[in-house]
Amino acid sequence: MTSLTTATRRFWTSYRRAAAEREALRRLASLSDGMLRDIGLDRSDLRHAVRHGRPRG
Repeated sequence: MTSLTTATRRFWTSYRRAAAEREALRRLASLSDGMLRDIGLDRSDLRHAVRHGRPRG
């Protein structure tokens, strides 16, 4: 693969991942505090949960 093809593929993959993260964050942010609590999340943890998953425990 050429370096331009590799760079384009990496950019596109990164773009799609970021778009999916934004969509997940938007959906989670639309939930009520009670619903978030039911699934073990706090509003302040949403970005971390989207990027890294829920903390265990």
